[in-house]
Amino acid sequence: MIESNSFFKYPWPHWKKLNSGWWLTAIGTLIAIILFLFPTILSIEFWIKSVVILILVFSPLLISSLIFLCKVITVTLRRILNYSKLLNEYQLKICELENAKKMILNLLKELTPIQRFNIEKVILYDKKLFIHIQKKKEMKLENGYKLGVFDLLEGNLMGLFKITEERNNEYIAQNFDYISPVWLGYIHQTGTVESTAPPNTIAVYLQNNGEYYE
Repeated sequence: MIESNSFFKYPWPHWKKLNSGWWLTAIGTLIAIILFLFPTILSIEFWIKSVVILILVFSPLLISSLIFLCKVITVTLRRILNYSKLLNEYQLKICELENAKKMILNLLKELTPIQRFNIEKVILYDKKLFIHIQKKKEMKLENGYKLGVFDLLEGNLMGLFKITEERNNEYIAQNFDYISPVWLGYIHQTGTVESTAPPNTIAVYLQNNGEYYE
């Protein structure tokens, strides 16, 4: 897999707020020095002096605009020149993702019924997400054991959970790391405390290294 941050290598420049206080002070000092050294400059025509003063006053804005424009042009050219490389990286990542999904689907198909846990319900309590899974006589789970909730059709990981409580006929597991934004968003949008798991999902026991139970 490519470990590249090319997508973020050329961030779009941001306009910086001007601090005109120091510049106005510098302009005033510069004009005073010029008048002191060259008093005859007062005899120059009024419109010429007005133009010079306007240029001095607005020069910070002009300079900042030119700098910002140069940055925009530079970033644009670099992104254009780097486009083919970014496209290749994107296509490669898409291919890797599809291969990973296929591998997960194959692993899920090889799971025995003992390794599958049906999700009875999903509980959102105190901003924490819990799942209730059915117990199995063939496999006993203990507190701290990790579970992955997977979509059997797409091979997507929907969330990671950890066993926190054992009851008569079920285990309760709490989400501790990843959770599908779509799944979590749906739960928050419906506003229900108790809901069912997404269609075609199961819970699978994971080893500490994150691999599937064998």
